[in-house]
Amino acid sequence: MTTEIDNQRWGRLIIEEFARCGIKQIVLSPGSRSTPLVLGMSEVGLAPVVHFDERAAGFFALGYAKATGKAALLICTSGSAVANYWPAVVEASQSHVPLLIVSADRPPELLDCQANQAIDQHALFGKYVRHEAQLPCPTIDIPDAFARASVDQCVAKAHGVGGNPGPAHLNCAFREPFTHGALDGMILSPPDNASDIAKPSMTPLTTYGAASLESGTDIVTDATIEAILQAVRGKNGVIVAGAMDARQDMTPLLDLAESVGWPVLPDVASGLRFMRHDHIINHLDQVLLGPAPDADCVLWFGGPVVSKRLGQWIATARTLARVSPAFGRQNPHHVGGLQIQAEPIGIAKALQGRLFSSYGQHLGHWQAMERTVVDCLDHIDVGDTLDEVTIPLGLARWHDRQATLYLGNSMPIRDMDMFASACDATCRVVVNRGASGIDGLLASAAGYAHGSGLPLTIMLGDLSTLHDLNSLALVAQSPVAIRVVVINNDGGGIFHFLPIAEQTPAFESLFATPHGLSFEHAAHLFGLRYHQPQTLDRFVDALGAGGSSLIEVRSNRAMNVERHQRLKKMVTESLG
Repeated sequence: MTTEIDNQRWGRLIIEEFARCGIKQIVLSPGSRSTPLVLGMSEVGLAPVVHFDERAAGFFALGYAKATGKAALLICTSGSAVANYWPAVVEASQSHVPLLIVSADRPPELLDCQANQAIDQHALFGKYVRHEAQLPCPTIDIPDAFARASVDQCVAKAHGVGGNPGPAHLNCAFREPFTHGALDGMILSPPDNASDIAKPSMTPLTTYGAASLESGTDIVTDATIEAILQAVRGKNGVIVAGAMDARQDMTPLLDLAESVGWPVLPDVASGLRFMRHDHIINHLDQVLLGPAPDADCVLWFGGPVVSKRLGQWIATARTLARVSPAFGRQNPHHVGGLQIQAEPIGIAKALQGRLFSSYGQHLGHWQAMERTVVDCLDHIDVGDTLDEVTIPLGLARWHDRQATLYLGNSMPIRDMDMFASACDATCRVVVNRGASGIDGLLASAAGYAHGSGLPLTIMLGDLSTLHDLNSLALVAQSPVAIRVVVINNDGGGIFHFLPIAEQTPAFESLFATPHGLSFEHAAHLFGLRYHQPQTLDRFVDALGAGGSSLIEVRSNRAMNVERHQRLKKMVTESLG
């Protein structure tokens, strides 16, 4: 029975070491080969979120990490189970979010011989993981410290020691048998010939620290600040606020804008897009339909921006300085300039009192254009219409300020960016813009709600909902309320805004992909309250209803395009 003992001992040892490293949340998709890890989890006392679909489980872990800053630990069996994590791994890698994967694997003698449920899991995620390690089948001949050190390195790499957080993968081979009932009390202590270092303790075997590495991003040096000052001092500039960690206080960035006298152009995921402030140009995407000032100098804080027009305007900048915690090239328009890897808020604080400007007229120009756009949008006839234009108005004005707003990709995030009103409070906005896919959004939102402990509203399209439908199970079991707002225009509405809509006779079947489905029965299937409001007032009532729910808004794709084009024409003419 040596194999059973070794399996169970290592299963506990691995999970225990993750716990020592500060991992508090496990997301489990059940399977047989991962039995030693699951038993170890039970013995260590970590309570998992259990979900039957690995793809959704991966996105749930992604959302949890966005909410907490700490990776969740994904556990699955061998074969295609681990491959289903791929989309979440890509999103986490592209958005620099920590993610930990521990996959069970077949022993080497069962690989490449058509054994059941056996694939080559080595380096499965390629360049999209920050670290990948293989643990052989456990035996008493392999030091326990090896397994513990492997765990420690995975956790450190996932959390960005070295400057680039993202996914890390630990692949663990196990031979059968995995367990035996008579062994339940035998694995609680290491064997007599195990080293003392393998015995339970409160600290990991190896502790990594960014302070010992050159690329620690929390350190703001005088040289860094001076480099930024040399790039932007004396220029007619703007501050671009890209996507930010929703947990951050953005006040220092606004304080900097006030001290330097520059406008702030906020991305929808910056935490500033819906906040009313003299320096914030809330409707920048619409403002840029008009004759915007030249981009003399752009000081860009944070991640990417959703607005294509803003990206094109930034590409004309004479001077560009970018401050982002992300590792690597962050410049899709290939504009020359300065790029600093650092925490944006820390840099904003350090620049206060050292960067000054007197370009009040420049700010006034932006403010005048913003007022023009707001006047146009204020004349929108809401009436009984409930569509892609009026929903952002309703969400921005009546969304619970204590709740998180999770925005789906494709048109929902763009419509919120274009049409949502400003208000007197901040709004915690979260997005999946690493790869900008329409998959895993419901699971990500459920993970964020679980990690933050705060209620959440997610707005997404019908195809995104269908893509992640089984994640309504995660929504239903959420300990906090999740309101799912589904914009159902019966297909891919974004394609109507592309030239292909007028060029392909088979556009409707090949691109728009109408499905003719309603989500009422899906809501009932998973035990969620269901609302289908017809007016903005009823939509606001549904937002205010208690508990988790699915709010379905039916709209028409062709009418939506026409309404967008009409508003665009009105704004463009008003801006001159």
